[in-house]
Amino acid sequence: GGISLGNPLQIHSGNMSFPWAQILGMGVKKMIMLNWNVFRHITSADHRRAIKEALLAPTIGQIDCALAPYMIRNNPEYPFEVRVGYEDGEAYWNDASSYKY
Repeated sequence: GGISLGNPLQIHSGNMSFPWAQILGMGVKKMIMLNWNVFRHITSADHRRAIKEALLAPTIGQIDCALAPYMIRNNPEYPFEVRVGYEDGEAYWNDASSYKY
């Protein structure tokens, strides 16, 4: 969704250099903390582990890898149904990069 609009070029979170990967990671962590009222009510141990892993990750690439299995996405091919999760952060970035379409 939003990352496709913000990633018109080949920008990969796992290949970003210091300090940009860390700065963007802090921004993602800030958004998680701003929405903590929602996240604190999650009871699934797997989801809680992924959020904890994301908060402890130093870079945006590692945050993507932690949260990718739980992201909601649309199947890019017909019938365009809603699916939950990517295999890993790499699959998320491959789907989100609009430069490929």
